[in-house]
Amino acid sequence: TLKPLRLFEKTKLFEIINGIINHSILDSCPKLKFHNVSFPNKTNFRNIDLSRTSFLESEISKITFNKCNFRQNNNRIFLYDEKESLVNFSELENLYRQLKQSFEREKHWELMDKSYVSEIKMREKQLSKSKNLILWLMFRFYGIFAGYTQDFVRPFAWYSFSTFMIFPLFYYLDFLAKNGLSNIQNISELKFDIFYYLQLSISASLPILKSDLFYNNWWLKSIQVIFSTILIAFFILAIRRKFKF
Repeated sequence: TLKPLRLFEKTKLFEIINGIINHSILDSCPKLKFHNVSFPNKTNFRNIDLSRTSFLESEISKITFNKCNFRQNNNRIFLYDEKESLVNFSELENLYRQLKQSFEREKHWELMDKSYVSEIKMREKQLSKSKNLILWLMFRFYGIFAGYTQDFVRPFAWYSFSTFMIFPLFYYLDFLAKNGLSNIQNISELKFDIFYYLQLSISASLPILKSDLFYNNWWLKSIQVIFSTILIAFFILAIRRKFKF
């Protein structure tokens, strides 16, 4: 059984079935390289392990991937080109975008979402490489708190954690900072009134609620209002995306 690196460069392939023309001459995980290949409509990859396949500078959006294996985890797909020492993140971003379009056309929603996450990851890496700090921070925020709107659990978890733990503690610490320990005469005044600070936090986290509660720190409340509103928007977008398909 031959196990070569199959290189296809600047060619036109019309249909690829059962292991690149002849599955019998390849191992179960062939190492293939398609460089600058023009794939027309109805190109079909079927029952192939593509975890060691390179598609650098090729047009892959028209390919139909039928029961093919990609290296992936719970969050995203990994193309073999990411292993190259001199990675062109913009080119990889374009490849993942094309892969996403292919899966979307074939209604493979889970793989489409994973391709989208990989596309955004490559955008992040390109921004980091070009030292575009502001945009990179925006994408990192989008990933950490929204899961790239692929997972509605993440923004909901962050919303709950910030509303019921982080901001109540911040309001209490702000109270201590404003009053100062030296001005507190009775040690009982230091007691943490969890229900009061929860009220402050819940009221600020839901801007549509009207409340007569007094906030000592307008900036802290404003930060929570903005942060909670963004998380709610991420949650709605993720839910909408899940039920859209």
